[in-house]
Amino acid sequence: MDTVQITDKSSYFSPKLNTIDDAIQFLESHNSKKYNSFKKYDIDRIIKLLKKTNQEIDTLNENIETTTTHMTHIKTQSDKAKKIGKAHTDRIEIFTKLFRNFKKLFEPEYYLDGGVNGSWIRQLFELPYALANNFNEIGFGNPLGHDLDLVLINNIQIDMNSYNTKFIKVMKSFQEHVTLSAVSELINPIIIANKILIQVSDNTLIQEDIKESDPVGKKVLVDIPHYIFKFKDLEDNSIFEVDILAHKPQSREGWTTADFNVNQYILNETGITSLYNEEYWSSSINKEDFFDFFDFLDSIKKREAICKIDFNTLLDNTKRWGLLRKEKVGYFMQIAFLLTNRFKILNVGYSNITSKRNMIDYTINKTEDCVITGCQPPYYEITLKCLHKLSLMCFIGILEESKFDSSEAIRCPICRSDFDINLIEKKPEEQKYFELKNMNDIIKKQLENCYLEEKEESKIQSDDSEEYIKSLINKKTEPPRNINNQLPRNVDNQLPRIGRGRTNWDTS
Repeated sequence: MDTVQITDKSSYFSPKLNTIDDAIQFLESHNSKKYNSFKKYDIDRIIKLLKKTNQEIDTLNENIETTTTHMTHIKTQSDKAKKIGKAHTDRIEIFTKLFRNFKKLFEPEYYLDGGVNGSWIRQLFELPYALANNFNEIGFGNPLGHDLDLVLINNIQIDMNSYNTKFIKVMKSFQEHVTLSAVSELINPIIIANKILIQVSDNTLIQEDIKESDPVGKKVLVDIPHYIFKFKDLEDNSIFEVDILAHKPQSREGWTTADFNVNQYILNETGITSLYNEEYWSSSINKEDFFDFFDFLDSIKKREAICKIDFNTLLDNTKRWGLLRKEKVGYFMQIAFLLTNRFKILNVGYSNITSKRNMIDYTINKTEDCVITGCQPPYYEITLKCLHKLSLMCFIGILEESKFDSSEAIRCPICRSDFDINLIEKKPEEQKYFELKNMNDIIKKQLENCYLEEKEESKIQSDDSEEYIKSLINKKTEPPRNINNQLPRNVDNQLPRIGRGRTNWDTS
């Protein structure tokens, strides 16, 4: 066997073989031509083995990294699920205790038939779908960051002035208690679900707060007592709000009890009930206003919100004869408010908004800056009747102009046509029902587009004679009856059988 003469041992042992790559490089560089073929073959095998080992180690490291990432994701999702679950249970406890206390303070003088409205009821039913999808859709089934909307009275059949006075008195009592509990150890603070009530603030709108350009839906809230309860979480110091309205607005103009079918339910002491009969434009129930509980569940499943707002009526109000510009603006601003505040449902897992009525023609521009305002996308674009598109920012800017308040004119800035919004049909998908078939349906289906074979024959009888014979054959003959108008019977008191067991002559 050939031997290798090493003249400089220090150079031979100089490489630091700290890694497999170092060993491979060393062996490849010292696989001398002086070695015989067997020696070189052995070294080549060692090099291949080391390379294969290196690849397996790399794969193992990748698997470990993937597994670690996956486990981190699972833990993150688990923590998120726990946080969401706690948020739901906290809201249940806060609403229950607050509402029970309000009922004790107001009844029997005033019956509180209201309860929690808005997104939280929807989120309760979104929760199982969100769990099935591992909470992958942002905001879906997640109440974190959303307040509780509480309306104490829905059916207004009382003296509102005396009730409002009582409501304000109760709210001031809460304010006084919160203030005293902050400065005195003798007064226990109000704590619910590990959250302490730290502020009760008056948010009531008065006429001086209203501008002519404000949405009509905001204007109908004027002078309705409105307070906000702020709770601070004792663990993380986060703030949670309960938005309390003394009663729903008496005017329905522009103010929607439920903007979408998925927001039409209220939770109170009787359970979860629908608000479909508390519609906003009139007290009558139209076909377009009715959505049953199955529609609600189906919309959540499909992530489709069905809009309940009557845009036709809303826009018709802007076309009344003699209406001044400043009076029209409130109706148009209501649409701007709906897009900016109500259509946010598209941010929390819903991908589509439809309507049984006509829908405003809007799109979401996700690619281009607004050519008028320079604002970056995404933003809403509204299509006017003249088919020109305006960004929502431009739309609001036109309405906020006050130069021509005494005139009626609001114009498209592009073509100067009358300012009117285009409406389109965007119907929800019709529900599918089981189509049950019987044997006759199947036979008829098989006979569709079929015909009898042609036959060749000569006519022996006339058409007239054939028709006469058919009339005789098809004529029903009644069997003879006895004097008591009873069918004759045989000796065994049985009806006589005719033909093959039939009791009459009808053989059809």
